[in-house]
Amino acid sequence: MKNAIKLPLTEPLYSTYHHQGAATAVISDNPTLRNWYLTNAVSLSCELAFLFGRTTPLINVENSSWLDCPYFRERWFDSKYILNCSDKVIKNLIDDGFYVVFGGVDDFFVKGKTWYKKRHFNHDGLICGYDKRKKTYDIYAYDINWIYRRFETPQKGFVAGLVEMSKHKYYEPICGIKPRDNIIDFEPEISAKKIKEYLDSSFEKYPPKEDAKAFGNIVHDYIAKYIDMILEEKIPYEKIDNRIFRMIFEHKKAMLERISLTEKILSTKNNHISERYQNIVSSASSLRLLYASYCIKRKDSVLLSLREKLLKIKEEETKILTEFLNETGL
Repeated sequence: MKNAIKLPLTEPLYSTYHHQGAATAVISDNPTLRNWYLTNAVSLSCELAFLFGRTTPLINVENSSWLDCPYFRERWFDSKYILNCSDKVIKNLIDDGFYVVFGGVDDFFVKGKTWYKKRHFNHDGLICGYDKRKKTYDIYAYDINWIYRRFETPQKGFVAGLVEMSKHKYYEPICGIKPRDNIIDFEPEISAKKIKEYLDSSFEKYPPKEDAKAFGNIVHDYIAKYIDMILEEKIPYEKIDNRIFRMIFEHKKAMLERISLTEKILSTKNNHISERYQNIVSSASSLRLLYASYCIKRKDSVLLSLREKLLKIKEEETKILTEFLNETGL
């Protein structure tokens, strides 16, 4: 076991949730794994229970988790059986080049994490290094200021958070992950098929039901309904989901990368589709910042503007993606 080690991190494709950030932050040894996500992690989704009393739509991109990709080596450990030796297990995994994904750790005890000393919260994250002399772990997660970054935290606090959850019978596993050696190519045909599925979406196909999910671009309309419910105070201000427009922005940014890569592979004569789609990304970025300002200042007029602009993004995106599919013949 070494005195200190820091495993490298790359800029993730998606990072609204920890399980997404871990997926492509750990691929410096095999960057081609990003192509798997560009091919397969295409469609938005959301749960519809918010229409029936829940407070979040849990917006997501399908196939965007590290759990979805078949090209990771995995080493699983049930936390129930490693409480007395978790530090040794974690360091041994890191020594072997494995990043350590964890769940079932109480943020309250983990210095630097979002809810440190604020509230007890069963949370996840990624360990990507350690320092024996300073007795710290390197963690990649949302920090106390809601910034997704790498930071050091005392090992004893992490272990305390793990033990605290065990007292409440929460035994979530930790898992060491690292990319396999397979060279993964981006597959335009599969990606295009998933874009078609993304566009083939409507209220008729995904009607509002309490235990249902919606998939595809109709998610924009359901998020518009979520905004309506915030305006109508059916969603308490203190419980609004502050992640939704970050996920939408990251979805558009990844779609642009997908389009640009397809144009390059197919040797498209010009890149006017990707240039036009850049406007979608810019608009989504503006929405993300507007929503963040609402979460701080709580101005309802901001939400009205957000709703209108969100549906405009859906309309423009549908036109551009349809043209993209027609021009490429995919």
